[in-house]
Amino acid sequence: MKTTKTAALLLSALLLAGCGASASVNTTCSYNDEGAIVSYTFSAPAEDKEITSLEYHFDLEYEVFKEVTGSVVDMSDEENLNNFVDVMQSRLSDSMDIDKERIEVATDDKALHLTVKAKGAEEIKELLSNLADTDEIPTFSQLKQDLAVEGACE
Repeated sequence: MKTTKTAALLLSALLLAGCGASASVNTTCSYNDEGAIVSYTFSAPAEDKEITSLEYHFDLEYEVFKEVTGSVVDMSDEENLNNFVDVMQSRLSDSMDIDKERIEVATDDKALHLTVKAKGAEEIKELLSNLADTDEIPTFSQLKQDLAVEGACE
């Protein structure tokens, strides 16, 4: 009997602890921008609440870059690859008016991946002001609706 009461108390405590956990909504919206895949990943506490995190991703396959510019990214030449990464990172930094250090860089054998992450109201406002000419933080559903015009949202 004592074991049953202990188990019931533990189960009750677990259920109550779970009730306090906050759920959130998140999605990714992507579109093709002249061969590059641009995507936004964002989240909020609920559909009708302001977003609380935002990530901007820019993925460019080397073959697409070659088709668009006629230039080749030679993966076997580290200096060539580093120059390419530096130029693309600088272009994104300039176009978004953010510090180059905020742009995370990853490369693989097929593509360059640039990411800018924003958490907290000030970083989100800064990123949105550079991407969408607004300093208002949208709700989750509003941003999803706005980005769905450009491409597909999950």
